[in-house]
Amino acid sequence: MALLTLCEITHIILGHNVETHYKPACSLTGISLYRQQQIILDHPYVTESYEMIKATEMKKGMVLKVDGKLVVVLDYQHVKLGKGGAVLQTKFKDVLEGNVTNKRIRSEETLEDVYVDRQNYEYLYSAGPDEHVLMHKETFDQITIDGEMFGDGPKYCKPNTDVQIQFFDGKPLAVDLPNSVELEVIDTAPELKGATATNQYKPATLETDLIIAVPPFIKLGDVLRVDTRSGEYIERVKN
Repeated sequence: MALLTLCEITHIILGHNVETHYKPACSLTGISLYRQQQIILDHPYVTESYEMIKATEMKKGMVLKVDGKLVVVLDYQHVKLGKGGAVLQTKFKDVLEGNVTNKRIRSEETLEDVYVDRQNYEYLYSAGPDEHVLMHKETFDQITIDGEMFGDGPKYCKPNTDVQIQFFDGKPLAVDLPNSVELEVIDTAPELKGATATNQYKPATLETDLIIAVPPFIKLGDVLRVDTRSGEYIERVKN
């Protein structure tokens, strides 16, 4: 059986799929949002459409099943608790209800990473902190998303950067950034001639105004590869 997206699953369950070999599992008229979510998540098509991941593999923009609810990861931080080990302090947004909650998750826990409909988009420009315009790579349709959904996008995306947008029931949920991007250095201290040590890092401002720590031999105009998951310098691409 082919794997279906959650968008397709939702339409099947709600009875909107016109293909005759699919029949709606039930009618959701008059049922609360919470119960609708349970029906969708408990449907056999959905239960086959996720994989288990470690909590430490969590990334911003992921869609997870947590406490029986479908949520988007808005933010998270690793927190050490001394003898109590480590936890992740997370901020989740409920997909159906839209409310934001904070939750503490132990680093050794496993979570359900739900498969959603991912589509390829190109970042075009930003007209403000809550107005980011992206274009579909195939249809060329443009959409505008807010700052919460774009997440760390402004730090790493320059015009024409390729990203993926996650959709649920036809609505955008979050943006997946590429694991790394290439950005030019626009400000940093002068390069130290003959410097090779990498344990004496210095700050550098990149073309998106992101500030990262770089080796001492980096100079103005260098193009660097940066990890979008950690914000760390990877390597110099060219100078």
